[in-house]
Amino acid sequence: MNVRQGFKRIYIIGVVAAELVLVVHPLLSFISKASYDRRVEAYRLATMEFLMLLFAAAVVWVIIDWIWRGFSEPGA
Repeated sequence: MNVRQGFKRIYIIGVVAAELVLVVHPLLSFISKASYDRRVEAYRLATMEFLMLLFAAAVVWVIIDWIWRGFSEPGA
């Protein structure tokens, strides 16, 4: 495994951990003591947050990959 593959694995693990901490934990704590309407709103917000974090992670990965290729492949 080269450095780039290791970096990809660490990045993916970090993104998954961020998704769990920032979306799932508050959602579970909110759902346990809320009415039906508030639970529906919590699901909607959690879905939006999940998709926004996933999109942000993809954008950051593209930028990091672009910079990485620029440093590791001369003339690219």
